[in-house]
Amino acid sequence: MAELHALLAYQLNRRHHAAVVETLERIARQPGFHGVRQQSWTLYQEARRRGYLGPMPQLFFLQKISHGERLVLSP
Repeated sequence: MAELHALLAYQLNRRHHAAVVETLERIARQPGFHGVRQQSWTLYQEARRRGYLGPMPQLFFLQKISHGERLVLSP
């Protein structure tokens, strides 16, 4: 994540908006687990804070599903 923060900062400081769009799209394609989404959202907020005004890609999420009854082991 530190590398992505540094990359976004570099691209935004140089005003390479095409590269910023590619980086944000790459971030959006990460797995949609809760922690990953939080980190991605933080990167999105950082891009906005640094002046990026373009559209943000949609972050997807994975929904937990039940895999049946809980297995109980008896002694």
